[in-house]
Amino acid sequence: MTRSDRLILQSLLALALLVGLSQCRFDPVATVQTTSSVCGNGHQEIGEACDLSDLGGKSCQDLGYERGTLSCDQNCHYDTTQCVASVLCGNGIVDPGETCDDGNRAPADGCSSSCQLEACGNGILDPGEACDDGNTTSGDGCGATCQLEGCGNGIVDPGETCDDGNNANTDDCPDDVQHGGTCQSATCGDGFVWIGHEGCDDGNTTPGDGCGATCQLEGCGNGVVDPGETCDDGNNANTDDCPDGTGGTCQSATCGDGFVWTGNEMCDDGNTTSGDGCSSDCISDESCGNGIVDSAAGEVCDDGNNTSDDGCSANCLSDESCGNGIVDSAAGEVCDDGNNTSGDGCSSDCISDETCGNGIVDSAAGEVCDDGNTTSGDGCSSDCKSNESCGNGIVDSVAGEVCDDGNNVSGDGCSADCLSDESCGNGIVDSAAGEVCDDGNNTSGDGCSSDCLVLDLCGDGILQVGEACDDGNTDPANTTDDFCSADCTVNSWPCGEWPGYMPTRYDSCRFTMHDVTVNGSTTGYAVVQAGATFPTTATINYQHCGYCPGCIVQGYTGLMAGPAPASDDGTLSGCNHGWQECDSSLNFGDNSLNHTFTAPSQPGTYYFRFGSTLDYSCVSWGCPDETHNLFALCVQ
Repeated sequence: MTRSDRLILQSLLALALLVGLSQCRFDPVATVQTTSSVCGNGHQEIGEACDLSDLGGKSCQDLGYERGTLSCDQNCHYDTTQCVASVLCGNGIVDPGETCDDGNRAPADGCSSSCQLEACGNGILDPGEACDDGNTTSGDGCGATCQLEGCGNGIVDPGETCDDGNNANTDDCPDDVQHGGTCQSATCGDGFVWIGHEGCDDGNTTPGDGCGATCQLEGCGNGVVDPGETCDDGNNANTDDCPDGTGGTCQSATCGDGFVWTGNEMCDDGNTTSGDGCSSDCISDESCGNGIVDSAAGEVCDDGNNTSDDGCSANCLSDESCGNGIVDSAAGEVCDDGNNTSGDGCSSDCISDETCGNGIVDSAAGEVCDDGNTTSGDGCSSDCKSNESCGNGIVDSVAGEVCDDGNNVSGDGCSADCLSDESCGNGIVDSAAGEVCDDGNNTSGDGCSSDCLVLDLCGDGILQVGEACDDGNTDPANTTDDFCSADCTVNSWPCGEWPGYMPTRYDSCRFTMHDVTVNGSTTGYAVVQAGATFPTTATINYQHCGYCPGCIVQGYTGLMAGPAPASDDGTLSGCNHGWQECDSSLNFGDNSLNHTFTAPSQPGTYYFRFGSTLDYSCVSWGCPDETHNLFALCVQ
């Protein structure tokens, strides 16, 4: 086949392709690749310079070489590596057989290495050419610039109205042939969505099939009030008066449609029922703190915040008023029993649960004190019924009270300090009740009498049970003028039985005798030898008592053994002889008496006594009793 034959064949193929384009959507690239070039099948086809051994009738000489063997490479291009160029090629002179000579044998500079012009249409695939079918005629599969013809090549080929070469079907020229691109200017109904201009393109311009005649999606949100719609503002929003966004219905906004209408609704849960988180009028989300009292949600108040102690609790369930049955601790309540009555376990102001120990005195509950604990002995009893003050009529034993008769007066069976029931034997000396002692029992002879009216003490001059002696002092015994031990347990009186207490002073309405000294002793006790003489001194004070015209005052002193006056026979028994000494005509005031006595001859205990009369002379005065004793004398 000659070159002219091949050109005729290529023209016929191109014509057949053009005829086919009028009957179907044209994919130039796919057409060229499918009908012309399958490199490696051994047949030189459109777009191929050669194919294996099919060199298209060409030789090295046809390509401007002087000699050599022409072959075909794996890409179906001539392989001229075995061709030998004329030795004249490259000399800068166009010699016979050359169409050019640029002084070198370098290809791709307009003159090939065999000194042939590198130009589209020469039948040789020169550098930069995608094809070369030996002509520069378009529409035969290889364009006038030796580039393969087809949609997407960036060249507006015959049959195309555009070709921007960007392999995209979403702009104004769909040229992605792999996905049906046609290189026809974009238009509604071409099946390609032109971004920014079309919302859809279903390949037709028929309305009612989901894509309208202007290639915009039909339905809610398209800005057109379609049948069944009451509105459509096309803003794709469900928050205005026409919900046409995702899930929108294009029905005029109303409470209960499930869309929150901004500025008009606070919520919309798709119904008009209150108590489910959105009120029936959609103006409240039924949350506490929104300023709306949602009674269906259980609210009794709502002051626009979630803070307690401001008249509405943080959960809006209480108006924080005492008596509402809710304990509003933030408002200071500790109880709330649903009323304002005290004495029922919750005070009328709800700040006390009326329990003892809460620090609040609940008088309606019977409390008189409350110190914040339930411990007695601290000024308020454990039951808060007593302020533990003496005289309140309550015996506060923990506070030390043993009685409380409702007053602070002693001597009435309960002491003024409530610490004694004023009974003898309780260990407390209740002087208002007449006690002079109380040793905690009702036994005499132990220092306090059984009726607590007498103080039984060593040194009081009273010989009590348990005492061997009592000389009126607690001085140690010295066997000279003190014969009783300091603790009254040892009697060293040399004449046997303890003689009793000697007061050393005597008082009557007429006389007072004091400062008595016997044999040098002033203690009331002295020892002399039988028959010995011993001095006595005393001071006697005379005061007028009674009246006897012409009478004079006599004072008597003498020794007696026991109760009777001494006799002169040494036995000192009987009182028929009167007293041993008589002082007559005593003066008013102090008078000094100085006498010397002779001790009886019989050993024993004797008593120095005093007596007085108002008479005309010294007479026998009788027998004074032991109360007139002023001294005890042991005669040995």
